[in-house]
Amino acid sequence: MNDPATPAAAQHFWQSDRGLLLTVTGLAFLTRLPFLGNGYGVDGDAWRLVRSGQTLWSSGDYHPSRLPGYPIPEAAIGLLAHGGPWLANGVTALLSALAVAFFALVMRRLGNRYAALAALAFALVPVVYVGSVQSMDYAWALAFAMAALYALVSERPLWAGVLLGLAGGCRVTSLSLLLPFATYLLWRPRAAGTGRALLRLIAPALLVFLAVYAVVLVSLGGDVLPTLTPTGRSWLDTLIRGTFGVWDVLGVLALAGALVATTVVALTRGAAAAYDGRGYGKVVTMSAVGVAVYALIYLRAPLDPSYLIPMVPFVLLLLARIPRQAFAALCVVLVASPFVFTLKDAPAGARFSRTVGLKGRIFVDRTRRAATLKSVKQTEAAGRRVAAPGLLVAGYYKPWLDVRDGGRVGELTVVMTITPAQLAAAQAAGMPVWYLPKVKDYVEHGSGVRLTAPAAQPLDLTAP
Repeated sequence: MNDPATPAAAQHFWQSDRGLLLTVTGLAFLTRLPFLGNGYGVDGDAWRLVRSGQTLWSSGDYHPSRLPGYPIPEAAIGLLAHGGPWLANGVTALLSALAVAFFALVMRRLGNRYAALAALAFALVPVVYVGSVQSMDYAWALAFAMAALYALVSERPLWAGVLLGLAGGCRVTSLSLLLPFATYLLWRPRAAGTGRALLRLIAPALLVFLAVYAVVLVSLGGDVLPTLTPTGRSWLDTLIRGTFGVWDVLGVLALAGALVATTVVALTRGAAAAYDGRGYGKVVTMSAVGVAVYALIYLRAPLDPSYLIPMVPFVLLLLARIPRQAFAALCVVLVASPFVFTLKDAPAGARFSRTVGLKGRIFVDRTRRAATLKSVKQTEAAGRRVAAPGLLVAGYYKPWLDVRDGGRVGELTVVMTITPAQLAAAQAAGMPVWYLPKVKDYVEHGSGVRLTAPAAQPLDLTAP
């Protein structure tokens, strides 16, 4: 016989915060499992992060993967890397799943009936999805940031501050969330305890961050700021990267469609029917500030659309009060967005020529990871066939070779690039210089060197 208590227990579990947290975490994590293979990621920064952590655990010396330092994920992933890419990528994927689960709790706390759907949409926004299946710091910072947001809307500013400090230990820019979080607390500045709430948010955030970041300050002193060089990109390319680079083709179309539908409702039924802002003012203000803060961070150095990952939940929070059907449709399309249609990069020399590919971003990423790992293995095999000591100019393949081979392939010492003076010195010393054919243009453009015989020879990757 069926136990009548079973459906009631299942409903109670789903309606509880614990049930929603576990369910969304499990579903989001399952979406990531098929894409965790082929190394630590296609982004060389993932391999630099692994190398930084490995050096820390093996020698006790801290060398940041890149400035300004990412101490929590560097240390954690360096330790997890002992179990290989699947373990490091898997834990990163789990943290990203927890991030979207906390976002689901935020949506439920704010009264949204599509909390689980919105969270899965967040999980599958292409830039979030791809960033969560490789050993990068974005998912680590996002997990702490979303837990902090949940603590904030649950009226626990002290815990929000502690968690935000940990997010800052993953990515320093996470501390920028202090501004939208403070805006949320200041929505009613005359309310009793506002000043105390602000102090309970800001003080632990800064104290926890400084405690975590101390290893960076001790190792590097005050020289922690990265050097920002002009990207040379046009405003149009910056805009494309900041929109299609985040949401991709389906996502941008879905956002545009949601805004058009909301405008039509506003014109035909009035603004109140198009956007239900009752009791939602402080969330709208906080979210608008969050979007503005991360847009400015991206525009200051528009190098990577991943810088905009923390902006995504604020965009969804802003759109959560458009008509329900429009918001649900938006979320459904976002769930599909990483699997079909992606805007391809412009060909070399064609700044505005872009085409749409049928395969979605997550499949493109998996193909690139497999191809890159294949090239690295070919490089290792070819390098070990070289008998004499020499230099191997590996360009952007160096992080892979540093982690896999300790920076040496056979008798060859791996370098990322080489200057004309270094090339001349190597030639004068009788040291052979080899380079990977794929990185020739990259190295020559970056350092002004000419990789030509007899000073440098291409490493033959085709020989058996």
